[in-house]
Amino acid sequence: MKVLYAFFALLIFTYQTFGQSDKSFEFESFEVCIRAVYAFMQDFEDAKGLSEIEKQGKALASEFINNLNNEDSISLKQQEFEEILTNNGWGENGKKLYQKLLAERDKEIESGQNILRMLSNSKNQASANNEFGKNIISYSHWNALNEEFGDVEQIEAKKVQDTPISNEEPLSKIEEKKNEPLSILIWFGIAVLTLILGVIIGVFLAKARFSEDLKLAKANPQIRKKLKSLETEKVRLLQRISTLESEKNELERRSFDLNADKQKRNEAKTESKASLEIEKQKTTDSDAPNIPDQDSNQNTISLYFQYPEINGSFQKNHGAPIMGNNSYFEIVYKEDHSEGELKFVADRNFYGKILSIRDTSLGPVSEIENLGGVDRPSNISVLENGIVEVKEDRFVIKEGHKLKIKIS
Repeated sequence: MKVLYAFFALLIFTYQTFGQSDKSFEFESFEVCIRAVYAFMQDFEDAKGLSEIEKQGKALASEFINNLNNEDSISLKQQEFEEILTNNGWGENGKKLYQKLLAERDKEIESGQNILRMLSNSKNQASANNEFGKNIISYSHWNALNEEFGDVEQIEAKKVQDTPISNEEPLSKIEEKKNEPLSILIWFGIAVLTLILGVIIGVFLAKARFSEDLKLAKANPQIRKKLKSLETEKVRLLQRISTLESEKNELERRSFDLNADKQKRNEAKTESKASLEIEKQKTTDSDAPNIPDQDSNQNTISLYFQYPEINGSFQKNHGAPIMGNNSYFEIVYKEDHSEGELKFVADRNFYGKILSIRDTSLGPVSEIENLGGVDRPSNISVLENGIVEVKEDRFVIKEGHKLKIKIS
């Protein structure tokens, strides 16, 4: 019901706004102004006749009135009618009267909106414009315009007057704006509001009917049984989902344990192989003749590191001479050289761990290609080894020579 009240209130407001606005009186009073000037032209013609140019102006005024439309711009039409008077023999008598009518009209728009008072206050100007004096013009057409708008005294005076002397057909009366039909715009607005109201009512009715049907359905034993069965099936499916989630977590845990065992075995094999190499080297060295090494300072040294420092350097005392399970980077250098080579040597099984913290594990010493192109990278490809500067206690990435890698 509140929606209905709001709808009818909106209709009343729309009618009052568009059907009875000040714009209606503005147009009506302007039309009366130009009709009053035309009535003066008719009375003037009855008294003394008109010149050819004045007849032409009178004809143009009549045509202007017949073509006037309430959708026209009043300000433009005011100027257009004044130009008709000025250019067609009515620049004195007609124009002065017209200006007086417009002035009285403006007063009525601001205060009373009384057309009869507007005409009455302007009649003296019409009389003064008659060069033959007040008694020559009968004012029959002027008085007829007053009678049309309901002046009681003028209606009585008009009854005793003779029929106005004029061969022209009288202009059609102006329809009362307050009683005219609603405009097309108002009807369109009403139609739209009616449609919206119909949709709202339809939704409410459909919702009410659905609720009622649902109540009736729940009251049916067979439907209640079916709903209970569906609820049971829902619980069973949720339990199944929970079981599958547990199985998935268990499989992931086992896979992780298997990878860890594999890494330990690989590490043990690597250490065993390194030990054999060392023993073999010792045996070879002991059997070799004791000849002074002329190039002992040229021996290549390898140190292995897990992560770089945040500033992109590697502390020498953190390096391991043997590659282990956590050896991700290798630095190869010679003691008497100021530069060395940086390599990425991590086992593939640790790629996931390294990539998960790539900003700190790779970023300080690497230029990473395709950094933002892969959501979940799993592979690391070395494009170019890096170069480090050998300092007393650390290795520092040489400017512009970071390790170049690609992730995918």
